[in-house]
Amino acid sequence: MRSRRFAVSKVSKSRPGAPLFLPAFAALIFSAGCSAPLAAVLQQQMAQVGIALDIRSNEFATFYADAVHGAFQMYSLYWIGGNEQPDIFSLVFSSARFPPNGANRGRYANPQLDALLDDANQSQDMARRRADYVAAQQILARDLPAINLWYLDTLVVHNRRLTNVVPSPSGSYTFLETTALALD
Repeated sequence: MRSRRFAVSKVSKSRPGAPLFLPAFAALIFSAGCSAPLAAVLQQQMAQVGIALDIRSNEFATFYADAVHGAFQMYSLYWIGGNEQPDIFSLVFSSARFPPNGANRGRYANPQLDALLDDANQSQDMARRRADYVAAQQILARDLPAINLWYLDTLVVHNRRLTNVVPSPSGSYTFLETTALALD
């Protein structure tokens, strides 16, 4: 989808700070969970600065297909786990990881970042890997190919019959692999 432009006022160009046109964006959301309230908040906040946000709500299969194929200007998803190792940067931001080969759905490409991520992936030297990932984080902080709005906490509530429940600090659900139900 191409960015549209719309007239916001008929103010003279001679008046400083009075833009005549601002971009309008389309946001993809899926119609479950916290996506709709998040989209409403973003729409309201963007309207306050003169940017129209057109929200397209779909069931998850259509939403995800559009996200994977790059048919979006803005979308919201959250990661479950994946932050245990810094190689998540390769999956999400390497230009070699455009779908279907990875999760770089925004098609972000930066040869300098790719070189750092490749070097960190191949190196056994932890100090060198750390330096590569620090430099990669600096590039990502400068370029902002994605904006993380929050980190979703995973809370586990269970009764005593469920044993071996050890939630991961990453928020992933891998603890379910070792959880057992005690029979009375």
